[in-house]
Amino acid sequence: MYNMSYCYEILSAVMLVVRCAASSALCLSYTRSFLKEKNNRRSTSAVWHIIYILGALALYYAFNTVNVFQNIICTVLKIVFLMILQRLLFHNGGAINWFTVFSFLVGRTLTLSIISVLVYRIMGDTHIDILYGIAEIAEMDSEQFLIEYGHIVLFVLNAVTSVIAAVGFILMLKLYLSIIKKSFRKKDHRLQRKESVFLIFPLAASLCISITVRMMEFTEKPEIYSDIFDVVPVTIFFIPFVDFLLLGTNIASVILFQSLVEYNEEKNKRDLLESQISRMESEIKEMQDIYSDIRGLRHDMKNHITDISMYVKKVLGKDDPIVEDYIGKMTETVDRLDFSFNTGNPITDIIVHQKGMEAEKRGISFMSDFSFPVKGNIDVYDMGIILNNALENAVEACEGLMEPYIFLRSYTKGNLFFIESENNFSGEIELGGETGLPLTSKKNPDSHGLGLSNIRRTAEKYMGDIDISTVKKDGERIFTLTVMLNTDSALKK
Repeated sequence: MYNMSYCYEILSAVMLVVRCAASSALCLSYTRSFLKEKNNRRSTSAVWHIIYILGALALYYAFNTVNVFQNIICTVLKIVFLMILQRLLFHNGGAINWFTVFSFLVGRTLTLSIISVLVYRIMGDTHIDILYGIAEIAEMDSEQFLIEYGHIVLFVLNAVTSVIAAVGFILMLKLYLSIIKKSFRKKDHRLQRKESVFLIFPLAASLCISITVRMMEFTEKPEIYSDIFDVVPVTIFFIPFVDFLLLGTNIASVILFQSLVEYNEEKNKRDLLESQISRMESEIKEMQDIYSDIRGLRHDMKNHITDISMYVKKVLGKDDPIVEDYIGKMTETVDRLDFSFNTGNPITDIIVHQKGMEAEKRGISFMSDFSFPVKGNIDVYDMGIILNNALENAVEACEGLMEPYIFLRSYTKGNLFFIESENNFSGEIELGGETGLPLTSKKNPDSHGLGLSNIRRTAEKYMGDIDISTVKKDGERIFTLTVMLNTDSALKK
């Protein structure tokens, strides 16, 4: 009997270590999907598993009780323990740290509760029946069989039950965490205070309900130990059902949150795009009038200067160097009234000219080999959105460099029209995991960093897309944005 008791202790310890190791691996993988590691993966994994398993074992043996207050203290210590472990090995993600800790603990607690009831309780109640069944198959007296082999068979049955429970726990927890990770698509999104409350409150409520149910399951008094399943048998199915509902509620809250985030992002992008188009239409309409007036004025002024030059020559009867120099400077001034970039379209002439002047004022060398596509039916306003956003981003990226430059060009390959904006930059560019676009470094990411997104949206109207590349050349970093448009799709619109 002593040996079997020792075997049960070993079995319990082994299954506890297996459960802790599996929880550690799942928690680490889950945390990595939301936070960035401070060190390399191998060292992070080693330190994480050692600390997690030792900490989990210590908490289990310190608080393995149904006492109300000890359960609450244990839960609080688990939260603090995981937060410290995250901060030790991962960069601070703000409110996302709290979300990962709470969502993992809720999943682990509810999953363990479900498995404990469905596997240990239900299968445990069948062990005696299985013993009598085996005795009948062996054609032995039940009492004799129980005396000779009962303890061995019960140990084997408990071992099988423990293995089934461990596998079920791991698979169920892994499924829950995988659904959360897949549903939480905007992992780059910085949680605001209200969003944090929206996400974490349901998780905290689930955790509290789980603790409350666990405290109700068992009653421990002097010389009395019972559980709620004996008093109210229906709870053996109702409690797991409630746990499943809580898991589903937490998953649903994440899905709803992501839908709201995506809706707000789309709304911001659409509002910004509409604002850009409206502003551009009014500016371009005004600039077109100015453009036409300037071209007409330039043409008339050149004729006037020619007439004055000929009149002066006729009156003086010879060339006067002073007069020639004066008229030459007047001609140069008139020439500056014309736009320096001829793109083949007056609107893109204005846009490229404006951005070029802005770049030169900031000491940025600006070159353009852009021509508006002859074929196709690309809307000039769509082209304006692409050029405005691309050149605004390029001008901002060039600030602070010793020899900044921007080079805009375009070319055609069959039915495809390409626009390329190239500029040098300093620092690092971090690409978003979901969008593949550079993340904005500005303080308010919800209202900034939408330029490239609007370019992509516009390109997609023409069955196109954008490509971003960064290379290091001659000691400086070069950023290239390539926009592809299908002119055939423009004809079919």
